[in-house]
Amino acid sequence: MKLRKMIVWLLLLSFCLSLLASCSRNQEKKGMILATCPGEYFRLYIPESWTSTVGLGISGGYMLSTLLSHVSLTGYPKENKSPEEFRAETEEKYSETYSVFSKIDESSREWNGQSITVSQYSFLFREKECRLYQTILEYSDSYYVFVFLCNASIFDDYIGQVQSILDNLEFSETPYEAKEKTVSGSAPEGMKLASSKKYSYFFYIPENWSLTNDSMSAGRCPDDGTNVSVMEYKPDDSMSVEEYIALCRKEYEGIFSDFQMESEARETELGGRKAYKITFSGRQDGVMYRFDQVFAVKGSKIYVLTYTAAEEQYPTHTEEWTAILRAFVFR
Repeated sequence: MKLRKMIVWLLLLSFCLSLLASCSRNQEKKGMILATCPGEYFRLYIPESWTSTVGLGISGGYMLSTLLSHVSLTGYPKENKSPEEFRAETEEKYSETYSVFSKIDESSREWNGQSITVSQYSFLFREKECRLYQTILEYSDSYYVFVFLCNASIFDDYIGQVQSILDNLEFSETPYEAKEKTVSGSAPEGMKLASSKKYSYFFYIPENWSLTNDSMSAGRCPDDGTNVSVMEYKPDDSMSVEEYIALCRKEYEGIFSDFQMESEARETELGGRKAYKITFSGRQDGVMYRFDQVFAVKGSKIYVLTYTAAEEQYPTHTEEWTAILRAFVFR
């Protein structure tokens, strides 16, 4: 199996996309949220201040929307490769993908009672120096690659949080399954709730869709992976929704290959509030995707609903996407 997701992180959007081993592990860790995709045999947690990328089908999250700052954990079958062979293969893929790529440090640290190797690399992205922090873990018949990508200027400030994410990582004999969410009141006909009580809105998805994660509002079609997610963004400074959309577009242009804005921001409505909708496309891991995003403001937060589908699947679920938007309600 090729290391597909390994080299995809720089192409990912910085979007504004079962029982555990014990009862105590079934709860979110203090100050952290679960950022694990369904079906994975691990539990990855990120700080509450980070944004999960589970809605994009990637276990992990990012720290800042304005700078490269991603953490991910991805599993790959061993395929009879030794740890040294697998590590060499990842480094070869990196060198083929990233400009001016080089290893700058390698050290050992303790994780879960065992000694692991941590490697640091330097590369250029959008003409800026960046860092890649990586360790490869073994569990069952797979290698799991833990990666932190960020601008070099913030590496020292945030590596402590990244190491905490790694320390809180747990493997499990049972795959993760998101739980059904319940709340007083009834969902629209043919839909189910996909948001928890901690959010200031009700987000519903079709009954035949699956929940993506307990810690975020997201759902996916099990047939083809098309998904819809909700994210909240609270700007540090005063920022209009139009300014935020412009910031997102600038990031998308630099992150996606073959990026194309198919429709500029146009007025619509979300939960009874004025909103803006954009449509764009971009290539990720050799696959062309189309996206719809709807932006609305409530209080000091900007809310973003994102519809993600492979290009050929995009028209298949537009009616469901429309129903999801119509059913969305702010508390």
